Amino acid sequence: MGLLAVQAAQLGARKVYACEKSPATRSILDSVVQENGMTAIVETISKNSLQIDIPQDVEGRVDVIVVETFDAALLGEGIMASLVHAVEKLLAPGGHVVPHSATVYCCLMESFPLVSSYWLKSDLLSNLIGLNMPQMSVECDDLDQYLTENLSTLKWRPLSQPTALMTISFTDVAALTQCLNGFSRTISVMADTAGELHAAVVWFELHLAGDVTLSSGPMPSVSASAATSWRQAIFPLRPRDIQPQSNVQLEMKVSADHLRLTEAGILDPILEAPASILSVSNDIGYHAFYLEGLRDILSRGPIESVLVLSHCSLLLPLFLQSKVKVVLVHVVNDDDDDGDALSDVLHELVDDNVKFIVDLNVDEMNQYGVASVDLIVAELIDTNGQLRKGVLDHLHSAKSNMLKPGGHVFPSALSIQAAGAECQGLYADNYCDDSALGLDIKISHIVHSYSSLLESDIRLGCCQHKELTEQTTLMTLSLEEPTTALPKLMSMRREMRIQREGELTNFFIWFSLHAANSEKTYCTRQSDSINTCARLLHEKVKVETGLVMVVNCLFHASFVDVRFCSLEGQPTDDRFE
Repeated sequence: MGLLAVQAAQLGARKVYACEKSPATRSILDSVVQENGMTAIVETISKNSLQIDIPQDVEGRVDVIVVETFDAALLGEGIMASLVHAVEKLLAPGGHVVPHSATVYCCLMESFPLVSSYWLKSDLLSNLIGLNMPQMSVECDDLDQYLTENLSTLKWRPLSQPTALMTISFTDVAALTQCLNGFSRTISVMADTAGELHAAVVWFELHLAGDVTLSSGPMPSVSASAATSWRQAIFPLRPRDIQPQSNVQLEMKVSADHLRLTEAGILDPILEAPASILSVSNDIGYHAFYLEGLRDILSRGPIESVLVLSHCSLLLPLFLQSKVKVVLVHVVNDDDDDGDALSDVLHELVDDNVKFIVDLNVDEMNQYGVASVDLIVAELIDTNGQLRKGVLDHLHSAKSNMLKPGGHVFPSALSIQAAGAECQGLYADNYCDDSALGLDIKISHIVHSYSSLLESDIRLGCCQHKELTEQTTLMTLSLEEPTTALPKLMSMRREMRIQREGELTNFFIWFSLHAANSEKTYCTRQSDSINTCARLLHEKVKVETGLVMVVNCLFHASFVDVRFCSLEGQPTDDRFE
């Protein structure tokens, strides 16, 4: 976003070319260059680096090429092709590439929270629903053969010492071309700790100049001068117990500019599904709430037909198929591919009385021979902690047009809850501080104008924070009344009492699902599969114990927002925009 280009100009470079093909990021880049008075030296090029030519785009060959377009496993984002082109076509003889080389490492790991997102706990789930479940692992598409995680926010432990997979020089065109063309090799990694093998974690060290090294690793590095903001690449392996001194044979494949690790000799599973589906399907508390509620409804009277508005659960259709005559599973995609994957997996598991619908309007459902249903079951919350707009839209339409008189909706109500907190790490991740950079560069106010203050997919249990207020229910929405539509827009004020002094940085937002005629609830705050959202304040606010804070909360379609309004009658300018 202009930092490296401006810094190069400040250090004395006569001419700096900054390449950025994204229009949005190019806009930030231009603003940073202009704000720091470097427009005469820094020239921005809005195209893919592979398209840069001499003399059309640059005057001549350059003395230094600076590159930072690495992914979590180093080789993605087209970096190999970009480097081959840059070194061959743009770098002057005797020129430098920064970083000049990199080393890729791996380590065996155990992480029970992580394994839940890529391996089905078939034994536990079979006991829960009374059916046999197959083994399934996470599906990774061809262009992204790993998961990315910030292991500092995840409970895990290493089962081996770091093992170097490869070191590559960024000025060695032959080595770069070999990566681009693809190769494979077997790596032997020795476990030094007993545990359950879940995955191999991969990271890299960038060798900049001299002894200056940056590491994206999950553990302190003796050789690295500083840590980085890159996440780690997680390659799921077949879970199994391992003992110290046992060797795990990993097959490393570098194809085009992607790296993949698999355990040699391990066959692929029979069925596969995306991580979001497996994560929810492994959540015992989630399904215990749904299955207990459904059993209660089924015990009250005959239920012949059910509509399931789903996006990720394998268990609900499997449970219902043996209880009712017809189960319509309306797979709601919400602009992602998980819905199609859920449909594909369930087709292999369910009986003929389970029929699938993918993103149809309610008036199109009669083609499946069911014009009305006795029960609607809705999965309302995404694994990233946000409400599913598509499910909410279909729920209102289905209630109005398909639900029989006296029919049921489950869950019957949805509560939106929040608490004010001090989370300095989250605040630092979303706000740029010019003074903290240690550079004479103005960038923070430009970056902030493009920043989103709503963060999702936060693992609250792994996020270092201090809650400053009581947990507050902002609003409760009834889902069961057939003629009652969810409000398109609802705004109201709520009070929160300060329980601990500190600096208020954000509000954490979560949901509770409720069962009718019962005190049973499912709270996503304690969920094993659904994460939490956070709304950051524009500026930190110091609060003291015993004071009352007023917040403004907004529900719009499926969007939930919370804003700090006032503290003990002193208003602030943090209104809804």
